[in-house]
Amino acid sequence: MSNDLYVGVDIGKRRHAVALLSQSLLSRFHRFQDCPVFFVEQDRAAFEHLYAELTKHAEPAHIHVLMEHTGHYGAAIEQYCYERGISAYRIHPHEHLAKRKTDRRDAQLLALRLYNQIELQMHVAEKHERVHRLVPPSETATLLRGLVQHHIELSRETTRHKNKLVAIADELFPELTHCYKDVNAPSALALRVAFPTPEAVSTAPLDALVATRTYRRPGRKALANLQELARHTIGTKNVQRIKSLVFEQSQLIKELKLLEEHVDALEKEITPIVQASRDGQIYTSFTGCGPIHAATLIAFTGSIANFASEGDFRSFCGWSPHEFQTGETADYSTLKKGGHSQLKRTVFLITTVAIKQNTRFRQLYERLVPRMCPYNERLGDYTHKMKPLGRVAGQMLGVMYTLLKKDHDILASLKEGDEIPAPVLYDPAKHHLGSGKRVQHSNLTTPPVEQADG
Repeated sequence: MSNDLYVGVDIGKRRHAVALLSQSLLSRFHRFQDCPVFFVEQDRAAFEHLYAELTKHAEPAHIHVLMEHTGHYGAAIEQYCYERGISAYRIHPHEHLAKRKTDRRDAQLLALRLYNQIELQMHVAEKHERVHRLVPPSETATLLRGLVQHHIELSRETTRHKNKLVAIADELFPELTHCYKDVNAPSALALRVAFPTPEAVSTAPLDALVATRTYRRPGRKALANLQELARHTIGTKNVQRIKSLVFEQSQLIKELKLLEEHVDALEKEITPIVQASRDGQIYTSFTGCGPIHAATLIAFTGSIANFASEGDFRSFCGWSPHEFQTGETADYSTLKKGGHSQLKRTVFLITTVAIKQNTRFRQLYERLVPRMCPYNERLGDYTHKMKPLGRVAGQMLGVMYTLLKKDHDILASLKEGDEIPAPVLYDPAKHHLGSGKRVQHSNLTTPPVEQADG
């Protein structure tokens, strides 16, 4: 009889429901619903009590814990499992596990699912129902996780402030765009601080307007024209409304400058960390993947060892195709919903840059567009180009995965005292098809991007 213990944890904000299941417990209680279930508070003393209860049934190396991926609330207990040498598993909560949803029942069903797949080795048809053993994130990923998350929050807040300032300019002085293409550019903001209303702009000396420029543009002629536009502006004339807009604009500009200073400081902190990381060097060797993009990929993937295949990696990043086929009536594929939302956005940005520059990925994209996109006669161009872009993104993630996995395996195979080799970086000449043959480099065979034509 196996002495392994299977634990399901339903994550909560302040306490977690914990259900136990094993062969010996089933022999004793006969039904999994009758096996022990208890609740654990989110603190160190409660975790120590949990550990004592678990080790009554099995050694730490034989304890398996399954949790749903529900944000940061499960981070503490997950970290505690790593500290104690307990195997942690994760499953994504696509839907409620039971019609009668309770924390107790959810924990029991998680334990049962883990028991079925690990102990009984039952096959699972749907990938999203499979449990995945977690590998602790690398030190670099742990360090970058908080920095990247804070960078994302500050960037979103910066965008909100810019949108509000654009709305204020549209209402207060819409003609400002005749002189400043971006009303949130440094010169435009300097003008808006010094002369916040159209009336102030129209009555100011021309030299005073010129003094607000951070560069040589806009020219004196453009600023003189702006003064004329200010005298006849179609912006709001309500005195009280103007007063409130000017006050809001002043505060938003000050807050925006502070946010941008913090974003710059974060990027200066993140960049050297990425450059010193092996994974970071591999990611940034791809055209379009800058240090912040690489930091995002490292922070949210944790470790490439968490992904058993290229497909799992692509799916987690949100770029896995979903195929639908039934007889001859329907046959199509689309991008699966799900995946990490921030990673999906990051990969989209990387791919967009790559297909705009002279890269092999651009060549692939240009060949796929005529094959996969309908041609619009009226527009004189192909439409619905997201499908080939998704294909290119998937190919790029495949090459990234292969390089990262090979580097991870090399490091894992090194013995104490062995010299650590430099990471193998992406090279378009080596990691694509050359003259009709698959290219190999240092026993590394990567998925050739150009194979997508087949």
